[in-house]
Formats: sequence, structure tokens, C-alpha cells
Amino acid sequence: MDDRSADATAERAPEGAAPDVAADRADAASPAATAPRRALPGTPRLRRVVAAAAALIAMSVLFVWSGRTTFDAEGRLPMPGGPVGNFGHVVAFGAIALAAAAAFDREGRPAGLLSRAGRWGFAVAAAYGLLDEIHQSATPGRISSVYDVFLDAGGAAVALLWPWAAGPGRDARPRRALLLLAAAATLATITGLTTVPGDLLLFDLVRSLR
Repeated sequence: MDDRSADATAERAPEGAAPDVAADRADAASPAATAPRRALPGTPRLRRVVAAAAALIAMSVLFVWSGRTTFDAEGRLPMPGGPVGNFGHVVAFGAIALAAAAAFDREGRPAGLLSRAGRWGFAVAAAYGLLDEIHQSATPGRISSVYDVFLDAGGAAVALLWPWAAGPGRDARPRRALLLLAAAATLATITGLTTVPGDLLLFDLVRSLR
């Protein structure tokens, strides 16, 4: 489907229709949304409620985890470290982005980054990633990394670009998602093995404002 047909689809929206409805139709007509879609269980409202609840639960768990100051016998927090722990940011915030995008989508589908619902899902995940690191900076005995914020946003983008058949607004092929995933894995490995300049920039900023 070329750009002209996508434009024509958007133009055929009924007069007086809300702008977001026309935008949804344009998103659905984009080349990234032409993949076959699987039937999803439940009603759209139920799917949106479940997705919103999943996103809120995940963010709540991360909030509690970031506020932990309980150390083990060796003075360390009981959580994965190094590259594995860093890559956990990619997975966790990819899941949050998927759930948030489905909550914003009118049909409760896992919408992709090329749709409006997907962009809202990305914004929620990326913003929460920043807030999570700020919260971590303010927790006694904890530090935060500015690169973790990039890993959070990268994980959200990978999850929202991957060509799931059930959601609109996604690339037809996983090329961009794979490139982002490789970049995120590289960053997670480097920052997990060594201290990179600027790593504590956010931590120092938050502490200076206290």
C-alpha cells in the first residue's frame, strides 16, 4: 500500500469524526500495519483494563525494588549485576511499554511505535525509566546510572517496533528492532563491565538538589 492509499483512507473518515479516530485509521492504513492480525481474547475494554493493570503492577514492583536498601552478608543488594542486570532494564521496560501501548489502543491491542497508542506507551515507559532512576538516586545506599535511562527507553522501543502480528503500527520486518536490540545489548555489556564517563551524571545532579 503506497502513501496515496494511506492518505485516501485518512480522508475517507466521516465528517465530524474526532481527530484521534482519523489518526487511528491512518495508522491502520500504514505499511507497518498491513501484517495479518491474530484474534485477541476478551472485549476491547477488558483488554485495555488488563493491560493498564499489568503496566501499573510492573511499575509498582520496580518502584519497591528501586527503594530497597536491604543488603546481603557481603554488603550487596540481592539482585543481578553486571551486563545481565543491565539487560534486565531492556526486558522490564519493554514489557511496560507493551502493556501501556495496549492500554492506550482503542482495541486493547499491543500497538507499535508507529501508531499513536504505541508512542504514548513509549512515552510512559521512558518517563517512568527516568523517574525510577531519580527515585533510586534518592534512596540511601543506592546509586543510579544515566545509561540505565537509555536502556529503559531502548527496551521500550524494541518491544514496540518488533513485528507482532496482533498489533498495528509496527515494522513489517524486525530490522530496526534488531539493530536497537544489538545497540542496547552492547551498552548493557559495556556499562556492566566498566565505568563509563558520565555514568553518575544523574545521580550527582539529584544529590546536589537535595
